[in-house]
Amino acid sequence: MRLLLSILFIMSFIPNNFAQLNWVQTNGPYGGNVDDIQIDKRGWLYLVVDAGFYKSTDEGNTWQKEDIGFNYFNVNSHVLPLSTGQVIYYGDGGMFISDTLGNNWKQVLYGPCQFLNKARNKLYYLLAGINVSADTGKTWNYLALQDSLIYDFTICNDTDFYCSTYNGLLKSNDEGKTWKQINHVNSISQIEEDKAGNLYMVWYGFLLISNDGEVTYKYINYPGNFIYDIFVSSDNKLYIGTEYGLLLSTDNGNTWTNIFKKYVNVTRCSKLSQSMFNMVQGSVVKKFI
Repeated sequence: MRLLLSILFIMSFIPNNFAQLNWVQTNGPYGGNVDDIQIDKRGWLYLVVDAGFYKSTDEGNTWQKEDIGFNYFNVNSHVLPLSTGQVIYYGDGGMFISDTLGNNWKQVLYGPCQFLNKARNKLYYLLAGINVSADTGKTWNYLALQDSLIYDFTICNDTDFYCSTYNGLLKSNDEGKTWKQINHVNSISQIEEDKAGNLYMVWYGFLLISNDGEVTYKYINYPGNFIYDIFVSSDNKLYIGTEYGLLLSTDNGNTWTNIFKKYVNVTRCSKLSQSMFNMVQGSVVKKFI
């Protein structure tokens, strides 16, 4: 059985001299591909690998395996910590919510759950259209787009809702109630927006940017052939995970710096406050100042 370790990168800050960055491996967890990694407001880590669901309260030094009542995890498995302290797991097996910081779990939805997002104390997820919950997943109401073939559903800056469909990119400015088509780029796989209003889109390995209200766009060159993940930090820094490592741009993709040059597949990028977390296949690592 092929065993892949999972890599977590934690970066406390990005100095001007990128050569000073040092990466140190954390103590596990081990057990297959990393499917998702998230951090809550206290710095606790929640990690989903093929072998299970784990939590760390000490920056990845130790990990505790959590029993959520579900044992099949894959690339569609995800975790979402909430500001209330609750934690949500969702994926092919449904949606599970813990009200006790990841210790006790209750299943609230059955069947596959995709693209769970949060904005303004509400949850939104994709299942036969966009659905919304105002009570942390206890009850759900249908919103829109039941007949659309959706490839990605993203909420940027709590106010801009985007849906990538077969016919193009849609946007909503009223919390998903109504939608308008803003371009005809179909099958966009990932969407990110910075504080300046620049919209970044991943399309069949290409990286696109739009800075005029999402109507027109241009291609961005980057070192690599495929983007696994894209992330825009609160200070408008653009990170992409590629087959050549973790790339950073501070000028909207005009120039790039490889801040992890191990030539492994960086499959996740995410950030909370001054900490940077990235996953790649191989092992779990972290960086301290």
